[in-house]
Amino acid sequence: MVNMLLDLSIIKSINNLNYERNQLIISPEDFYILQKYDIDSLNWELNKNYYSERPKILALIYARVQDSIEKKIDSLKDLKKR
Repeated sequence: MVNMLLDLSIIKSINNLNYERNQLIISPEDFYILQKYDIDSLNWELNKNYYSERPKILALIYARVQDSIEKKIDSLKDLKKR
């Protein structure tokens, strides 16, 4: 789930969309992310409902997503310094 949400966050940032951190909505153009993780739309909905009812777990997942994004940013900054 963390990796999938990380990819979605990156895609939404690239597309310059307004994306709230706790929003679990996949737009039609993002369905290839579901394919990448071999998740169909029904399983996505089931997962979305499961985690939406467990905000503490969801907050932990998004903290890991944010940490992963920050690590990617730091690694890009390191490349830029070289």
